[in-house]
Amino acid sequence: MPICTRFGCGKQYDEASNSASACQYHEEAPIFHEGLKKWPCCNKTFTHFDDFEKCPGCKLGAHVTEKKPPKEQQPADAGEDIPKPTSICGNTETFVTSGDASLFAPKQPSNSTLAVAPSPARLQPQEIVIDEDPEGVAVRPGTPCKRHGCSYKFVSDSESRGEGAKCVFHPGAPIFHEATRGWSCCKRRVADFDEFLAIKGCREGRHLFVGSKSAREQRERESTRIDFYQNSQNVIVSVYFKRADGAQSSIEFVDPYTIKLDLVSKD
Repeated sequence: MPICTRFGCGKQYDEASNSASACQYHEEAPIFHEGLKKWPCCNKTFTHFDDFEKCPGCKLGAHVTEKKPPKEQQPADAGEDIPKPTSICGNTETFVTSGDASLFAPKQPSNSTLAVAPSPARLQPQEIVIDEDPEGVAVRPGTPCKRHGCSYKFVSDSESRGEGAKCVFHPGAPIFHEATRGWSCCKRRVADFDEFLAIKGCREGRHLFVGSKSAREQRERESTRIDFYQNSQNVIVSVYFKRADGAQSSIEFVDPYTIKLDLVSKD
């Protein structure tokens, strides 16, 4: 029995029962880019290949065996360009129709402006500063290590800070870009969030349970977010602060236009 070659179909069919609505298919070729899978004809995008394959077609028609099925309701003498597969763009393998090629085609500089390549000195990555606990600082048992990728909890000075205590961590920052996840300090990128959490650290050192005062203040600033909105009578302010100590934190209304927040972290 012949096999239908329309996008998203691929089924065997009998010519005797091949009606005008026997095939449910996608009219345009799929796009694969940066970990994403997309059917441009119905504008549906997926990260997992199984979900991509299960996506039902957006058109009905008869099964065909041509290598390049013709589009429905497309006049032969319309004078328009016939979609053609593109080649590889950069380091990413893609397969798109000619109408979609502009999405990934590299932009050419205009005649009036020429791009100047940056000097090698500018391309050098910034130095990563590794924070360390101050000598002799007290740590409560059960305090988790603050380094990225490490889930160790403090037990005692001898066990958690001795020669055998080793922390494997990521000194960089997390990166989330177009459905891929990774760390700025190493090259590995994954699509699934659980796989991202399981990426092994790329550097070894001592555990970090407290950190320097400047680093703690920086973490507190990064973990604070303030949102507000107003109506005809009130201004509503929401302050988000991780692990705030309610007993030591305070809020003071200085005047009708000023609020003073003193938020203290439990860490």
